Amino acid sequence: MISWSTIRERLRVEELLAQKNTGSRDDREPAPGTTIRRVVFDSRDVRPGDCFVAIRGELSDGHLFIDKAVFNGAHTIVCEAASANSREGFPDVAIVHVTDSRKALLAISSVMNDDPGEKMTLIGTTGTNGKTTVATLVRFVLQSQGTECGLVGTTGYGYRDIHYEARTTTPSPTRLYALLSEMNAVGVKACSMEVSSHALVQSRVRIRDFNVAIFTNLTRDHLDYHRTNEAYFEAKKKLFDGLDSTATAVVNADDESGRSVCRDTNAHVITFGTGDDVDVKYKIVGGDPRALRMQIDGAESSFRLAGRFNAENLAAAYSAGVSLGISGSSVLYSLSAAPPVRGRFQVLAATCNRSVIIDYAHTPDALENVLREARKHTPEGSKLWCIFGCGGDRDAGKRPIMGAIAEKHADHVVLTDDNPRRENSSTIMSDIRSGMLNPDAATCIADRRKAIHYSADRTLDGDVIVVAGKGHETVQIIGAERLAFDDSEVAGAAFDVKVPDESWKRTQEL
Repeated sequence: MISWSTIRERLRVEELLAQKNTGSRDDREPAPGTTIRRVVFDSRDVRPGDCFVAIRGELSDGHLFIDKAVFNGAHTIVCEAASANSREGFPDVAIVHVTDSRKALLAISSVMNDDPGEKMTLIGTTGTNGKTTVATLVRFVLQSQGTECGLVGTTGYGYRDIHYEARTTTPSPTRLYALLSEMNAVGVKACSMEVSSHALVQSRVRIRDFNVAIFTNLTRDHLDYHRTNEAYFEAKKKLFDGLDSTATAVVNADDESGRSVCRDTNAHVITFGTGDDVDVKYKIVGGDPRALRMQIDGAESSFRLAGRFNAENLAAAYSAGVSLGISGSSVLYSLSAAPPVRGRFQVLAATCNRSVIIDYAHTPDALENVLREARKHTPEGSKLWCIFGCGGDRDAGKRPIMGAIAEKHADHVVLTDDNPRRENSSTIMSDIRSGMLNPDAATCIADRRKAIHYSADRTLDGDVIVVAGKGHETVQIIGAERLAFDDSEVAGAAFDVKVPDESWKRTQEL
């Protein structure tokens, strides 16, 4: 618990509190000495002694549930506007008006947890593709150099041997700052996290807490939420615009958005790329389906990750490590030992010399990158298969684009369910097929397990099979249900994988 006066003192009041325009909007702040048990933004979770922050969301408006929050025991309401009924009907309840409820929730969440972001080294990675791999690599580097580091991202939240399931890439402020406080309390000194565009727009992270921010790339994604590519870019840019001058921005200069994303930052900028006008230059000098040999910053080393996209990820992690004061040689040594990340170009060796590649690719650019890399390692005379679908209730505009990409780069395309959610499977697959020149050549099997087994029964010696879209996920969302489903396990059984690849587990251990 914490007193409201302490919260009030430590907030940046000028950023949060609304100007009082009329007597009817006067705040009714908590009485001196009032303690806040928790800060909550879902009225259903409110308990006696809580502070309820009313958030305007995509599907509902928390301001409509102020009465319910009070009924459940909230004694303080933070909101952008309160009805006359709320003000007059609950005379003993404190009501504090703010200009932005999301920012207020973020600030209060941090204060309630004693501002853990100020006491830790925070590294945030944003971009369309590569966030999970880069964040995991950065954590591996720090761990191997003796700095305990937590991880927050798509594959889960955790530290040491503690692991929590992730429902969103970047959690809510209440969850995030409680988690950082939990880490800080046991001596975890750093946290490497993925920072999604949703999180930046919705003020889920306090940007000034970040010591390093990394930009991977920007391609089409989440247009169901952001609507335009420009708005999507501006969301990512928020991370760099908010950095302090003591922070470092690490950006991919090979991406067309790389230099513009940090044009207004106050932070020190480190660029990485393949050109000559970058701070950290890299190039690929060799590789196979399970490894890369690269030259980074003038030094050559081998790595356990494959593909050009992972070359970018390794260069990003290297640049971040150096920006944190670790010597280049030490960073390279650590990265050379880093295992592949589960569900990111995860190669399973199947019978009949077949290779099954499990990858999270769920955007056009990511799918194309994975298929291009898989094609390089498809033996002459063998075929490249692609099993994939698109998520329901998400950006429908990318579906035909991904259909065209799959048709162009794979010899056989099997369309199936990804996470259809509440959308009809046939509608999703029809959208994907609309981008194909010969849609009838694609096989449509909605049941993902059956689709994988279908491909296993028909692939031949030497074929390469890409199972894309779900990667590390262990559930499939159909309607409102979350059903157990793991691509690597299902594919392992269907293709009679000889030796399960469990190298990803070492990432969890470190």
